[in-house]
Amino acid sequence: MRDIPYLSQSLRPCCNGESMEFCNTALLIQLALQFFNIGFGTCIILGSTFGMGKKLVYFEELMASFCTAMLCFCLGQLFYVVTSVLVRLLITITLVRLAVDNLHWGILFAATVLSIVAGTIFFFFAISRCTPVAYYWNRNYGRGPLLEH
Repeated sequence: MRDIPYLSQSLRPCCNGESMEFCNTALLIQLALQFFNIGFGTCIILGSTFGMGKKLVYFEELMASFCTAMLCFCLGQLFYVVTSVLVRLLITITLVRLAVDNLHWGILFAATVLSIVAGTIFFFFAISRCTPVAYYWNRNYGRGPLLEH
């Protein structure tokens, strides 16, 4: 239900004619943001259904639920990283419309680059946390190096 306002907002008419290029970019980013936000919410709901957040004692007899909960947690992290970077990009696009000076553009550009770089680093760190990647949610099926967090 919380994604309905996002959907109705994305279907609104676009901006005025002078900032059409920013508006088209913003709408595309907003549609991608909705996709990743719905994926993040779905992973949270499915993960909590399968026991994400419970103590390991809960999973002693439910190892399949543990694997599914950890898979949802791993995918939820990836969706969260992409969602947060896209939200920052949308905020930057909104502020670029209000920027008056070249200094403001430079600061917004630097903040955008820093956000994308930090999001990319965290995304690849989340993926390469385990070797092989599937060991993160299938720890009972073999051994693999796991980076502690």
